[in-house]
Amino acid sequence: DGLNVEFDAVEQRIKEFDRIDRSSFNYRYPVDKKGRRNNIRVFDQSQLAQVKAVVSAVDFHLSSISYAVREANEQMLLLFEDGVDSYWQDRHADYLIGEWKDARY
Repeated sequence: DGLNVEFDAVEQRIKEFDRIDRSSFNYRYPVDKKGRRNNIRVFDQSQLAQVKAVVSAVDFHLSSISYAVREANEQMLLLFEDGVDSYWQDRHADYLIGEWKDARY
């Protein structure tokens, strides 16, 4: 939520790319996997600029999501480690206090 990412817009753009070139193969290679020539639509300069802008926006949003997931994972690990450390410190203190009590009697 804190990222304020427009997930629906990103999903829509990805679906649009998928509809145009499902295998992401046509615009990268002149022939398909069977050696047949790819029939690709040639974009003009303004369309290429728009495609570049859309790809950059999708990349930014996906990178933001990836960063947020990594950060959340790091925070969870730190919380877990702190919890484990606190547990063992408490157990150690209980042991020392118990040993001290036993020595008094």
